[in-house]
Amino acid sequence: MNVDSPEEDKCAKAPNEIRKMLRKCFEGGGPGLACGAFFDFATAGPISGLEFETIAAASRNPALKKIEKELFESETEIVSRFLLDVKKRGALPKGFDALRMARVLIALHRGLMADLIMDAKKSEVRQA
Repeated sequence: MNVDSPEEDKCAKAPNEIRKMLRKCFEGGGPGLACGAFFDFATAGPISGLEFETIAAASRNPALKKIEKELFESETEIVSRFLLDVKKRGALPKGFDALRMARVLIALHRGLMADLIMDAKKSEVRQA
């Protein structure tokens, strides 16, 4: 894949990094533990807002938009698969829609990261 900007390079590498991180966070625990581990991992370094800048840039850059869309689909697949596994173990109701909830959780994560960018207290955001 040709990358023409640092944003495109970051996005091109991100799916594999996210898969590794999510798998590690979602190993051996229920949804509550996984969410806490995910939050801790996602906030271990500085919160830069680059994700939001990249999404904004994608609205003007077709190559970046394609990469962002692939990244979102990859994130959705990983989270959805985890939720389906939890459902199979009987921890979620039979009619639970894993794909829809995966999208909700990703949107929630982005919103919480926006809170941190705007200087919300990390402990309060983690509780949310």
